[in-house]
Amino acid sequence: MSHRNDALSDFDRKWEEMAAQRQQFATHNGTTRTETQISIVNGVRKEIVTTYHPDGTITTTIDGRQSDGGKAQKIQAERRPERQSVVRIKSKAKTVEPSKTTKASTDSSDFKAEVLQLINDCRKQHQVSPLRLDDNLSNLAQDWANHLASSGSFAHRPNCKFGENIAMGSGSWGTVQSLVKSWYDEVNDYSFSKGSGPGTGHFTQLVWKNSQLLGVGRATAPNGSTYLVTNYDPAGNFIGQYQNNVFPKR
Repeated sequence: MSHRNDALSDFDRKWEEMAAQRQQFATHNGTTRTETQISIVNGVRKEIVTTYHPDGTITTTIDGRQSDGGKAQKIQAERRPERQSVVRIKSKAKTVEPSKTTKASTDSSDFKAEVLQLINDCRKQHQVSPLRLDDNLSNLAQDWANHLASSGSFAHRPNCKFGENIAMGSGSWGTVQSLVKSWYDEVNDYSFSKGSGPGTGHFTQLVWKNSQLLGVGRATAPNGSTYLVTNYDPAGNFIGQYQNNVFPKR
């Protein structure tokens, strides 16, 4: 029991250190940030765009339609990530036993290196420096991938202070190559001259110049679907900063 408590305390300590750094960054900039999440199941795409405002409110659109009647929802200034044993859905918590058939990647080092290479190949094409793998960020990404796979949910980590891309697919659509490619393919809808584009948040986070560190997590759900989570520090997708961070191919 004491060993488990020590492990949880270590997790909390690492999260608080990283969250404090991101909170300082966000407070200093006082800007609005957008996040885009996408599920791809056998080629069928669903897109959710969340906008975090400086006053602590968030707005969400699902496939271009604003949720909750267009009303902004208040979010807490800071909250630790939910662990795999607790699922938060619409602010209501319920305990869920992690599925014994949910599997994290066993070839973690090779898998993370592959995702890093795929993303850095995209960044190189768009004239920005490569990302570096970070163990703490990868632990967070893996924790959230496990949570999504075991619960069957599909949502960003609540109040995440880091950039985050998530995707889910099955069969040939569930390979890391397909999932990362689905993020990058949003480039086709992005206007470099305007510094904007509908539903392009995954692409812009992939190639965001100021992002430096990458965390990677992958898990397989009981139904065989693969969940991929990547976290970025510093986060990207700040409104008003796109043209200084997202560049066309060289």
